[in-house]
Amino acid sequence: MFLGTVFKMNDNMLASQVMLSYFINYENKDYLDLLLPFVKVSLPDSVGDVILLTDMQYCLESRFGIDLPLNVVEKLLKRLVGEYVKEGKYYTLDKLYDSTEFERHFTIIEYSVDRIISGIYDFLKNDKLLLNITKDRVKEMLVNFLDIYDFYMLNDSMALNELTIFDPAKDNFYIASYFLRDYIYAKYNHPTSSNFNCMVEIAKGSLAAKTIYYSINFKNENNELKQLDDIKFILDTGLLIDAAGLSSEESQKTFAELSNLIISNGGKLVTFDYFIKEMRDLIQEFIDQPEVRSFSTLTKLQDPDYVIGDYECAFRLCSSYVEDKGIKILRDSASKFDMESNHYMGVINYIKEIRAGCVPENLFECKAIFITKEKTTCQIYNEYEQESKLPFLAMTNIDLAAILWFATFNKDSKLPRLLMLNNAYAALDFNSQAYSAIKQKSKLLTAKSSFNFKEAMDICTRKILNENKSIKENTKENFSKDLKSLCSEDSDSNLKFMK
Repeated sequence: MFLGTVFKMNDNMLASQVMLSYFINYENKDYLDLLLPFVKVSLPDSVGDVILLTDMQYCLESRFGIDLPLNVVEKLLKRLVGEYVKEGKYYTLDKLYDSTEFERHFTIIEYSVDRIISGIYDFLKNDKLLLNITKDRVKEMLVNFLDIYDFYMLNDSMALNELTIFDPAKDNFYIASYFLRDYIYAKYNHPTSSNFNCMVEIAKGSLAAKTIYYSINFKNENNELKQLDDIKFILDTGLLIDAAGLSSEESQKTFAELSNLIISNGGKLVTFDYFIKEMRDLIQEFIDQPEVRSFSTLTKLQDPDYVIGDYECAFRLCSSYVEDKGIKILRDSASKFDMESNHYMGVINYIKEIRAGCVPENLFECKAIFITKEKTTCQIYNEYEQESKLPFLAMTNIDLAAILWFATFNKDSKLPRLLMLNNAYAALDFNSQAYSAIKQKSKLLTAKSSFNFKEAMDICTRKILNENKSIKENTKENFSKDLKSLCSEDSDSNLKFMK
């Protein structure tokens, strides 16, 4: 399943998400408490005025971009009965709400969001990356960046389709370059002025919006984190690479935060030996094909100090690395998986077996669920959920993190910041997009010529890298490497100013 959001495209949408993040620090009883300040400021201006649900719904959407069902709007109004609202034949205003503090803080947040947009705009202009850029275009790039990396910004897919994104990989590269540069400069100069901090607040608001969506739609209205009661969270290959310590430092830290939330609340981490085999196959490819190493997701193995012996050690011990992180490997899965096609039905059959006919109404009743970093993989499970009416078969790691993080909210939690940093580093790297393009072009070239696959890979690699040459030059080529190097120095202390 995918968690949606409660926001629609709106000029104030980004500011509203930061405002939502602000209220998390003070109101954490349930999702309705987070929304109440927006409702209070949307009340009529005169005592005795009738409050129509449809008017309140329209005001929340038109001003803040918050899209709520009428039944939720009514629940919110009922919370204000006896304080600001009188309930009778109609809801009427019983007392005026003083919105001075709300408006003051919202104005500050709007300024902060405008500063982000202006900062990206100046960065792109001054570095001559996109000369014809406009601030409206920058805002679209920012929204698309957040959506691609699973911080869903909009509940309206049509609105996303209307964004004028011509090259998502390059656009995301630019956005990530700006924020990581800002992150580094803030670390060494003026932490309080960092636009990256505001981006993290947008991320927090996005995670909260996901949880509100979940609470509205899946019968978890009090937002209580019930014990996970031995729920089995089945991890895919990408998360196993994080767990084994073979990915980037940021990915490893993000996984550690999520796994701690799961285990400390009674959940179990499991995987199939099928996914262990997939991880080993990736390591073997890394060993056998030096030409693909720079495109690999095995970031740790790309360390220049590593040698062939380190690669072979990772191949031999990767399952032990995984088990050391508290992940149980379910053996003998060959009977469940068709190795020649895909793993989806094997996972689904295992989940059905564990549930024994039970149909969960929310995450905490699901008994077993597949967790993946890949939105496309989750989409396949989502389609099966809709066809079979078997809910909660799969979820992305960020959606799961949103629910668990919000329910166990801690002001000092690093999870939103780690997620944002991890996604920014991912966007700096064209490798995954380039590697997919290279493999696809190589297969076509092999089929249409006398070249073997390795020769085709060499030709297509040179072609793809040449196509990306201009962007590398424009961003001073080694920029991302320098940033990663700076951020990796004493990485724990790097985050101290943000706590």
